[in-house]
Amino acid sequence: MAGAIMLVVLAAYWPAINAGYVWDDDVFLTANPLIRADDGLQRFWFTTQAPDYFPLTSSVLWLEWRAWGDNPLPYHLVNILLHAAGAILLWRVLAAARLPGAYLAGLIFAVHPVVAGSVAWITELKNTLPMAVWLSSVLAYLHFDRRGRRGGYILALGLLAAAGWTPSEAHKKPRPLSGPRSHLRRKCCELTYARRRRSRMPMPLRANRDRVAGSGT
Repeated sequence: MAGAIMLVVLAAYWPAINAGYVWDDDVFLTANPLIRADDGLQRFWFTTQAPDYFPLTSSVLWLEWRAWGDNPLPYHLVNILLHAAGAILLWRVLAAARLPGAYLAGLIFAVHPVVAGSVAWITELKNTLPMAVWLSSVLAYLHFDRRGRRGGYILALGLLAAAGWTPSEAHKKPRPLSGPRSHLRRKCCELTYARRRRSRMPMPLRANRDRVAGSGT
């Protein structure tokens, strides 16, 4: 099933392989002196010289520059693969939270046009990377919530911290780790319980309850 999502993403975004450089790819990559500097990693993490402070994303670009140079194709491929990983992780998070339609949601996200700019734009590694890291954090937490192993919670916190070193938007998403149970799972369980309770109610009582509820509106 994960392989199917991967193939769908590759089929949808393969044309982006030849997209070249666009918009501010020069500012963050090709003309960025910190990318070319041997001490670029240290300067990304411990100075404010970078165009924006998201040192983990900048470090990945620094490493990619040493692997691919100025050839844009591999950068695009990395973004596409990260987006595929994000779609697969979204499916796994929703499935772990026992939400219906989890796989369909992952497939829709994989090809939804709202993310096309992030996938086809090299600098938008600052979107595809934090998506994968943050969803990994949520998935680790949901596994901890089910199994109760402390290592899972530590892993979730570590991944959340790593997501915070990508763009600052990742700091706005700690809610699933904020309590003993994730908000997502609570809402899902509440909805499931309500549906089961209604389905087990005798038909005359169910019809009478619906009629009373309708008359009150």
